Amino acid sequence: MLYRQSAPAGGQQNANRTALATLIALWGLHVYATWGQVGLFGGDYARWLHEIDRFAHGEVPYRDYYWAFPPMSAWVLGSIGRVFGSQLAVMSAATVLLSLLIYVAFFIYASQLIPQSLLLETVLAGVVLSAAYAQVQSVPLPIGMYSPAVPLGFLLLLCALLASLHNWRHPRNSGAALVGLLGGLCILTKQDFWIPALYLVIVGAFLQPSQAWATAATFFVTVLWEF
Repeated sequence: MLYRQSAPAGGQQNANRTALATLIALWGLHVYATWGQVGLFGGDYARWLHEIDRFAHGEVPYRDYYWAFPPMSAWVLGSIGRVFGSQLAVMSAATVLLSLLIYVAFFIYASQLIPQSLLLETVLAGVVLSAAYAQVQSVPLPIGMYSPAVPLGFLLLLCALLASLHNWRHPRNSGAALVGLLGGLCILTKQDFWIPALYLVIVGAFLQPSQAWATAATFFVTVLWEF
């Protein structure tokens, strides 16, 4: 089954609200506890902050400096830097927002698949594990991870998965096209995501053959846009 069995509406809403409130509270506590703690200003996070700063000041990735990933994360954070400035506080706020979007997407995913009785425990485990793992060879959130391509790509992958679940339940050509678009954007963000992104496209084609053209077309057009 792609979805858990439905619970009574009132009980389900209460469980969802409790789990979501717990998730946001833990996220906020972690951000508050780690804000400004970047440790030694070196390593990968110092490198990408410098690279985003160069983009924000008009330089072009691949032409003016080396960028080890596809361009999406440089475009997104670099554009934020151009508008609001590329100071550490601005980049921290941007990655804080990114982390919140990931947690909310994870909550939506879990609430659709996990039994109501286990939803709170699942959310707690997910928050604790992700907050701990983000600091492996990195720094605490909000900066987190060795490249912004990782959390941004994962957010897009979660959104592609949610779009797939919705489209399997309510098939539409627009929904299939959205899956392909999000899958393509995953690969435009970090090349490692090509396997799960392509998997979603292939599985969607098998489950909804009549919509395979819409998913495949938007997927390959989005990927080819990089070149």
